[in-house]
Amino acid sequence: MERSKFTIEGICNTTQGKLLSPLKPCQIDDFLIDSRMLGNSLLTLFFAIKTDKNDGHLFVDDLFKRGVRNFVVTEISNLPENVVEESNVILVDDAVKALQDIAADYRRQLSYPIVGITGSNGKTIVKEWLYQLLSPKVRVARSPKSYNSKIGVALSLLSLPRNNCDLAIVEAGISMVGEMDVLENMIKPNVGIITNIGNAHIHNFKDVNQLLNEKLNLFENAEVVFYSSDYQLIDTALKTRFKDKTLVGKGSDFYLNKLNGSVSLFNNPASMENITHCLSFIDYFNYDIGDLKSKLSVVIPLEMRLEIKDGINNCLIINDSYSLDVKSFQIAVGELVRQKRYEEKSVIVSDFAEVDNAESDVYAQVADIVNNNGISQVVLIGETIVKYRSLFRCKVHCYDDTEDFLGKFNSMMFVNQAVLLKGARSFSFEKISNKLQKHEHETTLEVNVDVILNNLATVKSLLKPTTKMLVMVKAFSYGCGSVEIASVMQSHNVDYLAVAFVDEGIELREAGITLPIIVMNPEAADISIMIDYNLEPEIYSLSKLKQVCDCAKRQCDREKNINVHIKLDTGMHRLGFSESQIDEMLDIICNNRDYVTIASVFSHLAVADNADYDEFTHSQLENFETCANRIEERVGYCVIKHVLNSYGIARFADYQFDMVRLGVGLFGVEKHLNEIANLQMALQLKGVVAQVRDVKRGESVGYGLSWTAARDSQIAILPIGYADGYKVALSNKDVKVYINGNYCPIVGRVCMDMCFADVTGLNVKEGDEVEFFGNHVDIDSLAKAANTISYEIISTLSHRIKRVYYL
Repeated sequence: MERSKFTIEGICNTTQGKLLSPLKPCQIDDFLIDSRMLGNSLLTLFFAIKTDKNDGHLFVDDLFKRGVRNFVVTEISNLPENVVEESNVILVDDAVKALQDIAADYRRQLSYPIVGITGSNGKTIVKEWLYQLLSPKVRVARSPKSYNSKIGVALSLLSLPRNNCDLAIVEAGISMVGEMDVLENMIKPNVGIITNIGNAHIHNFKDVNQLLNEKLNLFENAEVVFYSSDYQLIDTALKTRFKDKTLVGKGSDFYLNKLNGSVSLFNNPASMENITHCLSFIDYFNYDIGDLKSKLSVVIPLEMRLEIKDGINNCLIINDSYSLDVKSFQIAVGELVRQKRYEEKSVIVSDFAEVDNAESDVYAQVADIVNNNGISQVVLIGETIVKYRSLFRCKVHCYDDTEDFLGKFNSMMFVNQAVLLKGARSFSFEKISNKLQKHEHETTLEVNVDVILNNLATVKSLLKPTTKMLVMVKAFSYGCGSVEIASVMQSHNVDYLAVAFVDEGIELREAGITLPIIVMNPEAADISIMIDYNLEPEIYSLSKLKQVCDCAKRQCDREKNINVHIKLDTGMHRLGFSESQIDEMLDIICNNRDYVTIASVFSHLAVADNADYDEFTHSQLENFETCANRIEERVGYCVIKHVLNSYGIARFADYQFDMVRLGVGLFGVEKHLNEIANLQMALQLKGVVAQVRDVKRGESVGYGLSWTAARDSQIAILPIGYADGYKVALSNKDVKVYINGNYCPIVGRVCMDMCFADVTGLNVKEGDEVEFFGNHVDIDSLAKAANTISYEIISTLSHRIKRVYYL
């Protein structure tokens, strides 16, 4: 597909911006807001966007040194003089609006139709499934990943080809009133799809009706709108508002009628709903996609889009081989670059399947992205891409096809590095992924990073814009991976991280985490090393405070004071200064003000989750506010005050103070909290059936003969046990796993490395996927059966269980 062409003169006119020095004629092919995703530096226009959390102007000088010569800025006071003189620097009032204006102007130049997709859930799935079903007979372009915000939509539109395209699909998501009007002005969709309506991001709307009407603003100028007739609210709203449009509403059984039967991929309501949107769209426009059953059988589940997993030789494998185009390649390389704990980075990339008459142009862009992002080596697979090996400035390895690579595979090519796999589907890069990934345990904890980020955004929507966010990553991030979760949080501009012990903080620092980190349980012997690693101790006793002050004095050559975080005991009676100790604590602080600074004062709520004890919680909050203000007045400077945990954020948002602490709520594992705050479960624990055994009536399985078959039975052996965190207490309880669309009871005693499920009559086979908790099995039910809480279930999952991260 031919790249879009823009000129600096045209961009100045469109944005009504002011050029700060004489024009240097230049063509623009890429629009950049993240300095870590640089492609061809000379043809890139960087937008210095300023937010509460970051300022793009801080990266202008670095990008200039890397070859960028085109910038859109909103202030010039700190720009180096040589940048202004030697570059095209366009001054505008609002960099985001300038980006949107360029996107809107470009969209109006496109002759092919655009499909706009909105809804509470399923937007990305419907977009990707439509793309897979229509390709290659229909030339489809689409927005990358979940680019559906005011900035994401602009970048999506600007990445679309000017020609050689039959159809484009663009997502649109909102979290505030008025946002969809901005998106509609850019997208101007000819066709609309609304997937569903729910409570996601509803906090900034009066009710679900207002949310729905805001979403429907996307279709103001569309000719046809597709929706699910199963949603009465959507059906009524569309028919009331859009009497002049063609409305196509199908129920979730539509695809069954099309196939005269089901397809195993779509055996849950959400997938049935999503595939119905796709098939009703294809049916209405009468697209010829070939044999429908064959097409559906190879549709890739969304989870295949970008996986991060441990690899051989202490490598990290990033598998993003479900699609291959220049924009998705650039995004994937950006994710590779963000893996700071690995200095060495490799890319394995195949021929691009959808290259037409601009072949050399496409591979030149690919080489630019590799060359400008410090990639150590690139593996080129395919007869076409290897012809362009000379464009790459790093170490290059070339192979004819995937089988050639596997046949000559040398594991020592990949040691202590992060490796990106980006291949067209026809190259079967899953074989390479399987070769490179570390094979240990067949049970996997799947961590959906998109859901985590949605939860983070949902929580932020409850807060004032000035409220800071601290994310707890202690205990291996509740079992989900400290470095991985911390890296995501750092990339999304949280303010603080917190760990339990100093070694957790050191691990994060050595992995490239630069955010402020609080150590909640510092040991006396660790204070010196904490100072060395710029870790900030929680102080909860006079003795601990004296130790920190003494150590600070001994290291008085430091350029700045040590930040400490003072914990107050407001009623939980675990750790913290009591009210009677505050004056003595402040005397020590004031006597050591040249060495120690109070960064924050905080406390912990004991029963924020239980409405029966709200009177006690309010007494804690009032006590905290009184004591924190007293401390701030005595030291004579502002300190960060924070007391709300995940439940506190959801139930006592009036007491945000200066910062809140988000812990297990990030992962959506607490059902009650999810219902209050509209959070979603981000984790799934999965495995495979190791074996299926026939057990006759009267026979037993496992230790202790604790379960006896009441009939001739089939028993599935599952590779998880109490050494993995699947509790012995789950033995012979009303606990089920999910296999092939069926709930199967756990029977017998849970062993150290395995357990047993009754799968009688369900045609379960060795290798079938098992869900232990996640989308179908409620983790709260496991916790209740084990007489514990969901926090413990995830926090005690063994490190030998693989963690896979989906982006």
